[in-house]
Amino acid sequence: MIVLTVAVIIAIGVISGRSSKGFATARGQAGAWIVTGAIIGTLVGGQATIGTAEMGYNFGFSGIWFTWGSALGCLLLYFMSKRLRDSGCSTLLELVGKEFGKKAEVTGSLLSLFGMFFSIVAQQLACAALIRAIVPCSLFVALLASTVMMLVYVVGGGMVGAGKGGVAKLILLYGASIVCGAVVMWRTHGLGDIDPALFNPFNRGLSVDLNSALSMILGVVATQSYAQAVWAGRSTAVARKGVLLSAALIPPIGVACTLVGMYMHSLPQPVHASTAFPAFALQFLPHWLGGIVVGTLLITVIGGATGIALGSSTIVVRDLMQRQLDKSTTLVRCTLVGVMGLALACATLLSGSFINDLGFLSLGLRAASILLPMSCAFFLPRRVRGTCAVASMIGSVATMIIVHVAGPHWLSPTLCGLAAGTLPIVFSIMKKD
Repeated sequence: MIVLTVAVIIAIGVISGRSSKGFATARGQAGAWIVTGAIIGTLVGGQATIGTAEMGYNFGFSGIWFTWGSALGCLLLYFMSKRLRDSGCSTLLELVGKEFGKKAEVTGSLLSLFGMFFSIVAQQLACAALIRAIVPCSLFVALLASTVMMLVYVVGGGMVGAGKGGVAKLILLYGASIVCGAVVMWRTHGLGDIDPALFNPFNRGLSVDLNSALSMILGVVATQSYAQAVWAGRSTAVARKGVLLSAALIPPIGVACTLVGMYMHSLPQPVHASTAFPAFALQFLPHWLGGIVVGTLLITVIGGATGIALGSSTIVVRDLMQRQLDKSTTLVRCTLVGVMGLALACATLLSGSFINDLGFLSLGLRAASILLPMSCAFFLPRRVRGTCAVASMIGSVATMIIVHVAGPHWLSPTLCGLAAGTLPIVFSIMKKD
């Protein structure tokens, strides 16, 4: 059932992708559910499922913040959708480049790729943990297998494939979440057997959890993959509907995954936190149903990584190489292979990290990279100099990294980075005035 579930969704993605003419952007032909599938297919990956269950296992209900922050980020993206589509651009960095020049576009591309890369690594680690919960093997073999499956899925299908595969995955994932949540409710007598202290949504600390949520909210708006889904919609109204559906559908999945992690923590015989969700499915569900759930989790992780990888490759080809996407499908695919191979190497070095912590860092870095110049392009056109926009991006990312590594735990790296990035922008506006 695991193999069958994965094979069916990959086949949907590959077949639908081959029937489409727009590999990277779907050429504005997608309906609302395809937009929703593309967004959720990327946002609700290993971090939102396996990583959320891992957080629930270790910290209780504060595991919800990856998914709830994602939903709030989609709401913000809803309000930005019209401006994105009216810009006439195909990448966020193209938009920045039109306003601030080539140097700003290249700088933003490199910094944004740096942030997106951590998300791919997190998804690979989640996929490896899932594979090792099913088949005993070394970490490298599991990472290699996950990378191969991710490449087959995205290289075969592109954006439309990711969207239709995402819809199929969404249906299965919702079914799996409902089943697993119901089983947890039944086995804990309506959650009464779980320690009430675990239901505090700020168990990691108020500042830590709020910063995690903030990183998610701002990072969603500043990520190429989700903007790409907006551009794929056949109209602004359709794209906004797809984004709004994503915001509504994501939170329940996070709650179910968190409850699964909390329940597995309450058992007398512990499991490894990163395998809490698949261990639950294999231990407490009928074999055939457990296979479907684990297969759904596996394709969820694969889809999450491939959506970010496709966005990264689009940035490399369109913004760094200055090639037209519709004429560079082979180049995009080759870039995908290179990105995934590099992520595989890095994942072997970061195997001890919390999956969701890498996700929060990734989204925060994306926000620090381009959120401020992108906002200036929308709301303050021709008011900020290109050199100041470049200084804003570099200063924002550098400050965020410094605070993340050396700052106190209560200090928000994302807010500090954005505050530092605001200074060159304010200077430029005052200079012009």
